Amino acid sequence: MVFATTTLGKITMLYLMPGELENLQNGTFTLDCPTITLKQMSLKAKLSFSGSGFISYNNLRRLSFKMFTKKASPHLDPFEPRKTKAGELITKEEYFKLTAIDATGKKWTASFVLPRCTSPINNKRIVLEGTLDRISTDAYWPGVKLSPSYKLYLLENVELPCNTAVHTEETIDGKRGSSSTRYCIAKFEACGHNITVKCDKSASFLAAEAIANHSVLFFLKRLHEVLIFVLGQKLSSHIQISTAGIKSKLEIISDPYFIKDPRHGQPPLANRFELKNDFYKLFDLYLGFICKNRKDSWHKFTEYIHIIHESRHSSLQAQALALSVAVEGIAKCLVNKTSPVNSKAREELMNAQDIINQTNLDSKLKKRICGAIGSWNNPNVNQLLSQFFERGLIDSSLLEDWKKLRNISVHADSSNSREFQKIISLCDSALTLCYQMVFCAIGYTGPFKDYSTPGWPSKPYPPIKPSISVPIKSDLM
Repeated sequence: MVFATTTLGKITMLYLMPGELENLQNGTFTLDCPTITLKQMSLKAKLSFSGSGFISYNNLRRLSFKMFTKKASPHLDPFEPRKTKAGELITKEEYFKLTAIDATGKKWTASFVLPRCTSPINNKRIVLEGTLDRISTDAYWPGVKLSPSYKLYLLENVELPCNTAVHTEETIDGKRGSSSTRYCIAKFEACGHNITVKCDKSASFLAAEAIANHSVLFFLKRLHEVLIFVLGQKLSSHIQISTAGIKSKLEIISDPYFIKDPRHGQPPLANRFELKNDFYKLFDLYLGFICKNRKDSWHKFTEYIHIIHESRHSSLQAQALALSVAVEGIAKCLVNKTSPVNSKAREELMNAQDIINQTNLDSKLKKRICGAIGSWNNPNVNQLLSQFFERGLIDSSLLEDWKKLRNISVHADSSNSREFQKIISLCDSALTLCYQMVFCAIGYTGPFKDYSTPGWPSKPYPPIKPSISVPIKSDLM
């Protein structure tokens, strides 16, 4: 696991007591809460429950609560069906906000909770249970101005190439015992931040200070995105601590789709010691690139990469479809707004539309024909990928493999081992193609892991010397 510290490391212990992080990792974390309150989130609704209970985090990376209450205010039949009908989105009026005070006095909150009653109908005491997407707690430090910072605990094994050794010694009965030296710390700079990451078997923790022109929550999201990309894992379940001004906030985030998977991720670069500098460079370039995205949501690249990694936990056909869509989506993000159709050709297309409009054809038919002609101004995905190949930015074999994968992803037949291996190989080629297009966007050059070749060797990027010096820029920053 990975554990990193900053100057604000002492504040962390005010949130996580000794042993709590280990309990979260093992799935045995429980908050004993003498007071729990559930109130409907709608301003018009007045339904609420109060009682005692507990909040737990299990080995499936899921948060849940259980509370015991004697009455609801106002009176509610807990077995009354929801107003929302099957097939409809649940309205905000039906969601609750949970507020809990644990045995140490910390206040925890969670929103968009859907409690369910699990007690018998004739039971005088109502038992409510439910799952939680995340829970959070705040702390305030009056008179102390804290620098903006972000800490991320990962509750699963990850691998980072380390560049700093740590020497440890054991003492037995006051006498010097065994000693060992191992590389377990990674120190590097990314996007103007000095990041220190300590690798350990018991916890995963990455920390960094936010730069002045970025909010803590903004930088928090971007660091999470970078880890998803460089580690080749979805990393849905984690703990995050954000600090700014006089306030610190801790959130425990669950993963409702967690599956224990012994397979490792498929990162774009082998995390080997000899490639550590290239790994840090890739981290830096991707972080700098996605920080240009000022939206609250993930960058489009991260969304597609996350979908790819998530599909690995489903069927092979689902993975093939996800990769086919991701290649097309990333390619469209990379295309310039300037159409590759030259001005003369564009003028001829407009003339053709005028000719069609002057005919006596049915108006609906004319509209469809003119629409089809207008679409020729925009390149299709094959044309976009051909541009990358002509510039020496992707391998031609990857382009051909993606076409095959796209064609069979809808009609795949994995009934025999030969077809099964074929789809696996095409998926690996499509993943490599996605990574090469991202390299193109962020300006990365250096070794990468070629999943399209058996054995997954490291190869240089770009694959060949570009024939055109002008890079392709992304429209989605």
